[in-house]
Amino acid sequence: MTATSAAAIVTLTSNYGADGAGTTTYALSVTNAASGLATAQGDHAITLVQVGATVQGQYTDAGGTHTAFTVSVAADGKMTVVQNVALEHLVDGSTAAAYNDALNLAGKIAVTATVTDADGDTASTGAIDVGGAVTFLDDGPSISNAVVG
Repeated sequence: MTATSAAAIVTLTSNYGADGAGTTTYALSVTNAASGLATAQGDHAITLVQVGATVQGQYTDAGGTHTAFTVSVAADGKMTVVQNVALEHLVDGSTAAAYNDALNLAGKIAVTATVTDADGDTASTGAIDVGGAVTFLDDGPSISNAVVG
């Protein structure tokens, strides 16, 4: 299951000055590897791991290490989450709505945006927590509105 944000996950206000506009790049990072999440099958703890430009939620069972989900940010700043396995949702209820409890990655992953003007000067935002925008519902992942940086 896959979810992609409708716009850049971080909303920036940039002032390029007299040099003119250049480019904006986005870098995803892990800020807390202990996700607090677990797989629905086997209740295996999920750890967040930086793999290149992505963050993977990984778990280990008797068969080895597996990817539960992957989070990435594209060149245009849009975030994508690909969920490969069901996650454990501990809140039960008596209706379908009650079973749709949300899990998120608040305080676990961040994006740093770097703005470069036309002559190569750069400015970066520092790490902006975007984990709260990533939600795992019982029926799959979703990404909420952009975070202001």
